[in-house]
Amino acid sequence: VTATHLLENQSGDGPGSAVGLDQEIIASGNRKLTLNWDGEDDQLQILEGGNILQTLTPDDVVLDEDYLFEGFLNSLSGPTIQDVNFDGAADLGILCGSTYNGPVCWFVWDQADERFRFAFYSSLAFEVDWDKRQLIDAWRDGNLGTEYYIYAYDDKNERIQAGYSYVAAGYEPQR
Repeated sequence: VTATHLLENQSGDGPGSAVGLDQEIIASGNRKLTLNWDGEDDQLQILEGGNILQTLTPDDVVLDEDYLFEGFLNSLSGPTIQDVNFDGAADLGILCGSTYNGPVCWFVWDQADERFRFAFYSSLAFEVDWDKRQLIDAWRDGNLGTEYYIYAYDDKNERIQAGYSYVAAGYEPQR
């Protein structure tokens, strides 16, 4: 199963998302990796050819006071698999907070280091728009409304904020 086959819930023509345990993914090119989720030990092992390539733990997350971090909470479903930086490689989203917004901790495949590295936090209401090559991150503000943060990647492949809007409850955003 390739990342493209696993990933089916994005807007546009790109790959989408999937969750699960012990899944095979394509990191880059034809490099097949297996994800072995161990919720009891709060870790995700990445294996290649049966050998451990990397183990992600909560210690790999860069803490930010703007986001609630409670550890890895995907014990039943495993990580979300989704290309979030438009490089064609599968990236990993791990639920790390228990509010209605999440958050989700994203790890992107670093082709140079051949490892996953922590990249950013998102809400649970996170979308990848392949047509516009943008990330749309919606954070609910209780029952008052929703903040929409739009991100893109610059020519150095760094994630930058490309837009923001606030939509009061009862109104639909214009994108």
